[in-house]
Amino acid sequence: MKTTTRAATAIAAAVLLAACAGSSAAADDPPNRDARADWVSLGDVPDSGLSNELWKRCDGTTLVYVLIGYNKGGPAVLADSPECAR
Repeated sequence: MKTTTRAATAIAAAVLLAACAGSSAAADDPPNRDARADWVSLGDVPDSGLSNELWKRCDGTTLVYVLIGYNKGGPAVLADSPECAR
């Protein structure tokens, strides 16, 4: 089970980095707030004591959450999310 979790985390991190690497948004552009269009940063996780940032994005009608930082864990998904079905 740990191998599956590690693999899923690695894949999610690679997808996140690939999605962000192709971005050429200017510094003065407003941040993306539409999870259907691209990754959305929800900011740092409060009170974690470590540098952790939570991101979300839609994959069809599934909402995917990824925690990037020092805490280890896999992506979380919410199937048939109303946010992604709009």
